[in-house]
Amino acid sequence: MSSYPVIPQIRSDRDVKLALDNIRAYFKRKLDEDNAPLAAAVASTTQLALNDIDLSSADLTLANNTTLQYLEVATGHAANAIIAPNTPGKRFFITNSDAVNVAIIKVSGETGVTIPISSEMSVICTGVDYTKSTGIGVTDGDKGDITVSGTGTVWTIDNEAVTLAKQANMATASLVYRKTAGAGVPEVNTLATVKADLALGTTDSPIFVTTKLSALTDDYIPYHVDDATGLANGPTKTNVDSAISLKHTAGTDTALGAVGTKNPPIDGDKFLYRDSTAADVLVTSTGTQVKAYLKTYLDTLYSTIIAYRRTMAGDETLPYQAKVMVCNIDPDGAARNLDPDVAFPSGSLLVIINRGAYSIVFDSSGISQAIGSGQKETFIYDGTVWG
Repeated sequence: MSSYPVIPQIRSDRDVKLALDNIRAYFKRKLDEDNAPLAAAVASTTQLALNDIDLSSADLTLANNTTLQYLEVATGHAANAIIAPNTPGKRFFITNSDAVNVAIIKVSGETGVTIPISSEMSVICTGVDYTKSTGIGVTDGDKGDITVSGTGTVWTIDNEAVTLAKQANMATASLVYRKTAGAGVPEVNTLATVKADLALGTTDSPIFVTTKLSALTDDYIPYHVDDATGLANGPTKTNVDSAISLKHTAGTDTALGAVGTKNPPIDGDKFLYRDSTAADVLVTSTGTQVKAYLKTYLDTLYSTIIAYRRTMAGDETLPYQAKVMVCNIDPDGAARNLDPDVAFPSGSLLVIINRGAYSIVFDSSGISQAIGSGQKETFIYDGTVWG
């Protein structure tokens, strides 16, 4: 006999009826064959109809040799359950069309799971437990931090979705970083470990200096002496601020502000000025040094013309030198010698006027000339001799 229904050639209504009868008989036979294990499994159940299982009286124990069963729970009671055999690979597909959550799946003494109202569940036995593979949907809200783009895809955690509250608990005063060499998961480390890793646990300060910062004095600005010494006290902040406020501005010293006065100055006083030969740095000189400088300058300035008058008590050497020199001489005896032995610049002009009663002898290298009473003589120096 063929496994499939026989469909005759349709020529009349009678042929149609025959074809429908054959199809109906085929499906009845198949249903009887497929439901034979189920009928044996539920033989002790007081009420059972295909696709309508009543759990109000007792548990429903499924046959251990059943590989696949489709069961619909139409009425039931939460106190009773569907007991599935604890055989690996057994699969049961159950729907709950009741108005209450009643159908409970239990496997080998497990607590079981309730099938919600108007839902369905596929149960696969593993030998130690059961697995829900289909039938209960997971909405986006149920997934929480998980992203899934479609059926069968790998679920991943959303970016920036896991909050600190969902991460591992940490001890007080600890940091997360990886101390162990090589790539790997982050690690929680104590502050003591962090200080040791950063070389902050010794008496030394961080590696940019080698002396303790605590050795410095308040208000002092530290400076780096050398690598061995590290930092040391420099000037105070007060002094630095003062120096900045008194700094020299190019072309002016107005930043010095108001100063006191003194009159007259004395030799020990200090005169402040800028050294033009040393980048205009500030220097001082004493009053004695300033007077000596001014004397030299003034002597040079006013030595170009000298009028000299005196009485000669004997031979004399001119005590001065000048570019132009006029000497009024009054000798008190005869033949007094006048010697211009001091250094005169080349081209100097010397005028000697004898206002006395005795003669004067102008005596110098290369010349010896008498100048009588009331006479005037003029001499010019060529750098070597007078003439």
